[in-house]
Amino acid sequence: MVVKTLYVGIGWIFSLSGCLSNNYEVSHAALVRLAQTPPAVRGEHVRVLQQTTQHADDVSDAPVGPRYSESVVIVDVHGGGHYHDGGHYHDGGHYHDGGHYHDGGGEHGGHGHAHGSGKEGAESDGASSAVAAGIAAVAVAGAVGVSAAAVEGSRFDGWAKVPADEPLLLVRPDGTRWLPLSELTERDATWSAHGVMPNLGNQVVRLDRAPLERQGFSYELELGAARLNTVSGVRDFGFGSRMAFGYFPTQTAGILLGGQLALGHSSDAASDGSVFNGRLFAEFEYLPIHTERFHAGFYAELGGAQGIQDLPDRTHSWSGWYGAAGFLAQIDWTTRLALNLRAGVAALPGYPGRDDLDRAYVPELTLGIAVY
Repeated sequence: MVVKTLYVGIGWIFSLSGCLSNNYEVSHAALVRLAQTPPAVRGEHVRVLQQTTQHADDVSDAPVGPRYSESVVIVDVHGGGHYHDGGHYHDGGHYHDGGHYHDGGGEHGGHGHAHGSGKEGAESDGASSAVAAGIAAVAVAGAVGVSAAAVEGSRFDGWAKVPADEPLLLVRPDGTRWLPLSELTERDATWSAHGVMPNLGNQVVRLDRAPLERQGFSYELELGAARLNTVSGVRDFGFGSRMAFGYFPTQTAGILLGGQLALGHSSDAASDGSVFNGRLFAEFEYLPIHTERFHAGFYAELGGAQGIQDLPDRTHSWSGWYGAAGFLAQIDWTTRLALNLRAGVAALPGYPGRDDLDRAYVPELTLGIAVY
């Protein structure tokens, strides 16, 4: 049931990500700045964000705007049709100058306890089942991370150069409107939520990407190693993975909620068996150091942790609160993607988890991605 739920959730995330669109969004703030720039040089330095197909504005359904020169053709990225000067639209139907449209009869196109309970399971495969579920979760989460990194790693967010009369679709509360960039007024910009520039004949020329921008929602996925918290105490290293979602209200500080797990097999003669260490946490990240593409700071976590280990007699389970802290470094890859390196120590509940002061100190090291 747990694995099925994970697959449903991951499928939902995949459905939201989509692929890259041929449209470039111009934010409301960028529109206002453009409207205050002389029309002749307005297209020299435009801040744009490449849209994804899942969230792209449908430029094909927008009403036909003002006439453009004969050299301008507005491509319908959804249906392959195009508008020519004079108002004609070709997709099996067309607009005439008189405003009539002929379509030929077709349509328009589990958390830890504050006080460890010391509960011990009766099934001998408890940790093995938890390990199997954990591996499945890591595999699916890894697929999401790779997909998100692939999209955001190639998505352009920065400055572009376009012709002064580049067709611009204004998205307003009362509908949409086409106009040349040179005719954009401050009133148009003020009343528009944002604008859209379809890449007409590759006329949107990318200049420079914007620096890493953390402000807003974030997603992190990291893989690595951690000491295993076992019945007999901290022992061998196991495979570790963590995933978190959160929000950065500023460029340097963010709050995230997530989970972490460590899987492995203890070789201690007194505690030989499969081990599962799981956590749910709230985390604070602060990265004030910034030198070119390198960023650094620290993180702190607080949450609940559980340990499960199979032994010859039975499955042992214990839980309690935990805290963790350490060093966090980033290298920005693009405007919305960074590489994470995390090194720290977690104070986990020691077996059997009845004493809050009984701690197992676990070092850990993970490497992964952060998508903003």
